[in-house]
Amino acid sequence: MDRKLTHRYPWKDEELWKEFAKTFKDTFTDIAKSVKAENKIQMLYIKDGNIDMYIATFKKLLKAASYTKNEHSALKMFKTGLPDGLNIHIINNFSTLSDTLEGWIEATCQQQLKYLQTKEFSQKGGLSPQAQVLAKRLGVRAYQNQSQNQCYRDPNTMDVDASNMGNCPHFTQLSDEEKQKL
Repeated sequence: MDRKLTHRYPWKDEELWKEFAKTFKDTFTDIAKSVKAENKIQMLYIKDGNIDMYIATFKKLLKAASYTKNEHSALKMFKTGLPDGLNIHIINNFSTLSDTLEGWIEATCQQQLKYLQTKEFSQKGGLSPQAQVLAKRLGVRAYQNQSQNQCYRDPNTMDVDASNMGNCPHFTQLSDEEKQKL
């Protein structure tokens, strides 16, 4: 190739262009791209409840890390990035659990929509724009009726030391003795 570069050569020389492309690729290819992508997947989690961003970023990094959607480790990494409460609600609310990444993605979207609807119905004004977009994408009808006398209970949280009094959970304060035990 050096000889061709120092002497005149035809600009359509296929061998020269193949050699140039190979040299360029060898020089500027990030050989650690796959490892970097896998590290980013392991650090990825849902931020501000934005499930769509999490899924899109996860799929992009999964491809860059050279995983396929059918690998069990891909599903495990996806679940790891979800909040524990969301994973638990998916496990408890679906009669059959999917063992595929796409099945879990769908279940995650459905559970997140339930969460957003529950949260929004407890407030005036109906669904937020994020909940409406997710409902439309899933093909779910978003109902706007709500009862004013119902106590709101976040489905993705756990009641600790709660006893039910009517429709609303009541939290009791710890005594000084109980506080010292902690």
